[in-house]
Amino acid sequence: MCGTYAKMDEATRRCQKNWAIFFYWCAAASFIFSHFFMYQYSTWYLMTGSFAPNRFTSTDPNIIQKIADGAAFIATTILTERIVNLITGKALGEVGQSLGRKPLLTFALCGYFVSALFYIIGFLGNVDKTYPFPAKYKKCITAAGCAPDAKQLTAPSLICKDGDTNSSLLVMATCTLEAHAVSKDHPREHPAAGWYFLARGLIGMCAPIGVSIYAFIRDVSETDAEYGAWFGQSVGIGLLFGLFFGFLV
Repeated sequence: MCGTYAKMDEATRRCQKNWAIFFYWCAAASFIFSHFFMYQYSTWYLMTGSFAPNRFTSTDPNIIQKIADGAAFIATTILTERIVNLITGKALGEVGQSLGRKPLLTFALCGYFVSALFYIIGFLGNVDKTYPFPAKYKKCITAAGCAPDAKQLTAPSLICKDGDTNSSLLVMATCTLEAHAVSKDHPREHPAAGWYFLARGLIGMCAPIGVSIYAFIRDVSETDAEYGAWFGQSVGIGLLFGLFFGFLV
């Protein structure tokens, strides 16, 4: 056990352990909410106009390019996160040793929440710059009394109120031309790229929170058996339940 915690009584040590597990749970749930759902879906929406773009059912002639641009942006930001992690990991570890593990864990958890705030600011501040094709196309076909055929998953298809196939094909062609006209000159870049890179970079600095949690648990445990039990609780209750909660909600 670390000398800093050598004089802790049983109740205090268990309190510190529970505190660390709670931080781990918060970080895991935050990661799913912000860096899985919020980050990915908002990126797809801003760059393709849809939370779940489908190249098979879209009439957009640029849909494949838009999906490729979105995938490239996601890959680049994740790579940025890893690079920041490699650059700052050792330095932050040394800072954590000097300041103590609790301040380091607090910084890491705050980093998760602040990076989520960056996503929100970036998204809301640039939602008006969303790729316009899907919204324009939907508005056009709705005005014509048509809607996408939910049963057709391999090709674009419409169902119109009059039930006429030729009419639905005409509406599809007309609305595709109208939507393409307003979107053909839209920039390919992510409109909130700066905020998203900043968020991923911050997460790169906070990524080793799991290692810090395990080290903190090691510090406040007295025996190897106690450490093994508390380590299992930190993984099961903190990490896995936090991830499960994020997906569940």
